[in-house]
Amino acid sequence: MEIRLLRHDEVEKLVRARLDFFRIFFPEWTAEAPESEKTQMADNLRAYYNERLGNGIEAAAALENGRIVSAAILTVSRKSPTPSAPLGYTGELANVLTYPEYQRRGLASGVLKLLLEKAADLGLERIDLQASREGEGLYKKLGFTAYEGHLPMRLFLNKG
Repeated sequence: MEIRLLRHDEVEKLVRARLDFFRIFFPEWTAEAPESEKTQMADNLRAYYNERLGNGIEAAAALENGRIVSAAILTVSRKSPTPSAPLGYTGELANVLTYPEYQRRGLASGVLKLLLEKAADLGLERIDLQASREGEGLYKKLGFTAYEGHLPMRLFLNKG
C-alpha cells in the first residue's frame, strides 16, 4: 500500500474515484442520470483535474497495485483576509473516499495527513471541510473542530 500525492498522468484514476464517490454517496444521481450526463460529468472532471491538479488543487491517495482505494482533494485558495486567516490563504478538504472493503485501516487518515502536510508547505493558514457523520471522529483526531455561528446554505445558479 502506497500513500502519496497524485500526478497528472493519474487523472483517469482520479476521475474514476470521483465517479465512484458519486455512486456511493449520491446513488440517486447514479441511478437516475442519463448516460449522456454521466459521460459529460466524466469529461468535466477530466478537464478540471487536468487544468487544476498541482495548480490550485492537490489530490492524495492510498494506492494498492496502482488502484486508488482511498483519496481526498485539497482545494487551495486565497480569500479576503480574516482573523482566522490574516493573509487569506485557505484550503478546503473534500471528496474524502475510502472504498468500503478498505475502511478502518487508517488509509483516510494517512491520505489526509499527507494533504495537511502539503497545506502547511503551501503556507495555508486554515483548512475547512464539511464533515459527514461517518468522518467526524477522524477529523477530530486530526485536530479539526466545529465552529459556531455559521449556518450552511447553498444557492444554485444556472441550473437548467
